[in-house]
Amino acid sequence: SNDDNWVVFPNTNTTYQKILMRFTLGCGTPACSHWDYTVNAELGKKNGALDSAIVAIDTLTNDTTWSYSDHVNFTELGRLITPYGNYMDFNWPQNQAHGFDSSWTHPYIYDVTDYATMLKDSVVIRVHYDGWTDAFRANVEFIFIEGQPTRTVEHVKEIYHSYYGYGNSADFENQVTARAFTVGPNVTSAKVSVIITGHGNQGEFDPHSFFVRVNGGIVYSQLFWKDDCDVNPIAPQGGTWIFPRANWCPGDKVPVYEADVTPHITPGQSVSLDIDLDDFVIQNGASAGYGISAYLITYTSQKDNDVMMDEIIAPNSAKPYLHWNPICTQPKVKIKNTGKQNLTYAQIKYWVKGGTYWYYEWTGNLPPFQSEQVTLPAFDWFGLDTADRRFYAEVSWPNQKPDEYAFNNKLESAFNMTPKLDSVFYIQFQSNNRPEENNYVVRNENGDTIKFRSTFNASATLRDTLRLQPGSYAFDFNDFDVSNFGCGDGLKFFVNQPPNASSGDPWYETSG
Repeated sequence: SNDDNWVVFPNTNTTYQKILMRFTLGCGTPACSHWDYTVNAELGKKNGALDSAIVAIDTLTNDTTWSYSDHVNFTELGRLITPYGNYMDFNWPQNQAHGFDSSWTHPYIYDVTDYATMLKDSVVIRVHYDGWTDAFRANVEFIFIEGQPTRTVEHVKEIYHSYYGYGNSADFENQVTARAFTVGPNVTSAKVSVIITGHGNQGEFDPHSFFVRVNGGIVYSQLFWKDDCDVNPIAPQGGTWIFPRANWCPGDKVPVYEADVTPHITPGQSVSLDIDLDDFVIQNGASAGYGISAYLITYTSQKDNDVMMDEIIAPNSAKPYLHWNPICTQPKVKIKNTGKQNLTYAQIKYWVKGGTYWYYEWTGNLPPFQSEQVTLPAFDWFGLDTADRRFYAEVSWPNQKPDEYAFNNKLESAFNMTPKLDSVFYIQFQSNNRPEENNYVVRNENGDTIKFRSTFNASATLRDTLRLQPGSYAFDFNDFDVSNFGCGDGLKFFVNQPPNASSGDPWYETSG
């Protein structure tokens, strides 16, 4: 179903350094759906053409009455998949303590700066919900930050925007054919932006790669496979939410892939663009299909050396980062190369409000439009303003040169403090019949291992006493299950237990 709302954006000469779309998901009536469904956020613009439909036909006079309406082109801004809502559904009496009620919300943030020229005048904002049981609700907000953008967009041109079934490679290529475009004479850089998710019982659970072809040649390849569903910030859920999938996880937003095609285009000339998939065989009784939205985005100006602080992952109390917080050890941030040159060096400055500055020199080889998560060395939290706990991270000196666009260098986050424990305490857990899947590690603030244990008796209670010096520590308990896509299924998971498994099955596990 589509929920369309016409809105009017400012039509001024104001430029924006960044535009964010905040999509807040909530429960509908009577409750959050129990299933994982696709949700697309799209914007529609009138293209000057008219759509027509027959209202009535007079068979005596051979007269036909028509209705006319403006034709609207839709562009996908972002995609997410709803969580399995049954585990925390308040309509289930045994689960009333867990939280999927009418007040539950979860935010998703999308950078939609590339679509600035389309976010003007009259626009229809469409939320497409692919589900049919119960519902979710959505609140869509746009945040405009004034200033010059790091790149000036010339055009956003649709390459693909549909769902394509996969019977075999030839069948897919007959649908997803090469598209030709003319590159403007003033274009200085370009990228292909791709949103892709796999569906159907084989398309969902098989890892594959896609390829971007320019004039027939492969210029970009990417495995689209999300193998971190078990560290979802919306947890726990019902169903098989922990299993890896073809570029999506229940309750998570869908990643966007950005392929730099600047070296492969010529201003003023035409270019052919195509997306291919791995050639694979559909198993008997199985199905596969792919939702693909791909756009050619061209720019008329950009910086050569520009690095952006993309995210603060930890410390951060915002909902999308719940799994990685709170911390008192090594901060985690994400930087992005927004310049035209490959990024090989950057300096990161970080601190807490009230504290002193700390510095880290990052080195690597990051192509344009690509991001990388960086774990920063531990630092001294001394001087923290406990009344206003804020962490700051700032990146600069791309390729050891002055940053040509400093407005995207700095971010800040609010955060919660970690709990305090006595220096002597114990870890206790009950193992299941697969203790070889488990280990735990205790690390100090520098990431050095203080305690590691990976050998346990089956179906036994373990109590391990620790005596630690005063300081900051991290504790991780790990589970790795080869038979369940390699994901961590924990010490108790319904797929591994009756009636879904019996003692003769290789994936059978008791409860820990």
